[in-house]
Amino acid sequence: MKKMKKVWTVMLSLCMMFTALCFTKVDVEAAEPVTYTLKVVNGEWRQQVGYPWVENGTHRELYYMFLDMKDGDKLVISDDSMSLNLTVDKRLSNITLEKADNVVIHTPGVDNVYVLNDSVGAINGDVTNGYVYQSSIANFNNNVDYLEIFGNYPLSATVSVIGTVNHVKAYDSERTHFEFYNFESNSLRISQGALKTEVSKFSQTPVVVATPAPAPVTKPSTSAGDELDDVPKTGDFATYYWMFGLAAACLVVGMGLKFASGKEEN
Repeated sequence: MKKMKKVWTVMLSLCMMFTALCFTKVDVEAAEPVTYTLKVVNGEWRQQVGYPWVENGTHRELYYMFLDMKDGDKLVISDDSMSLNLTVDKRLSNITLEKADNVVIHTPGVDNVYVLNDSVGAINGDVTNGYVYQSSIANFNNNVDYLEIFGNYPLSATVSVIGTVNHVKAYDSERTHFEFYNFESNSLRISQGALKTEVSKFSQTPVVVATPAPAPVTKPSTSAGDELDDVPKTGDFATYYWMFGLAAACLVVGMGLKFASGKEEN
């Protein structure tokens, strides 16, 4: 009987553990994006976690960045003393060419690209938002959803896009110089701030995409509708069944344990 009592005890413990798991909500938070800053050290590209680059901080080979990088991380290129051809197999949230010369980055896609401080670079991969400032030179070799050109007057950025562009805006602190839409593939060319694309290859007004009207909502009768509000839906019943089932199982196991204890005493 002692052996039977041990078996019942183990079963009761397992039952209670699974019941606790069912009533416990585990919140898993997404990892925060990591910023990797790249700079040349002793003739070699190195990476450092965080921004800005800390001269006396720890830096490592790019190999370790590739091992750790995940979707949503950020990349900053902060050195124009050496060219760079970099392939990243993750979709990044930001790529910033803070200070870059002849940098080419291959990526499955990126949310935001910033080309600053007269940098020169190219992005291979679809871009959601591209921002090119001052006299920077940027090539986007895939599609760009929104492209913004900004600088002091007169504008001096040079940009080309091999894919399509949905929206382009060029402006300085005083006014907007041009704003156009729906550029055909491999048509957008901006040289020294001036748009060189043929007028026939883009639209001067945004294209409004018609959306279907929502289906009419049929309001249930008052008597049926009010009553249904208080009735648990299918998913609620499934949850209750699980909880009651586990509670019942724990009750049965507990009674078995008590019965085994009573037999042992007799």
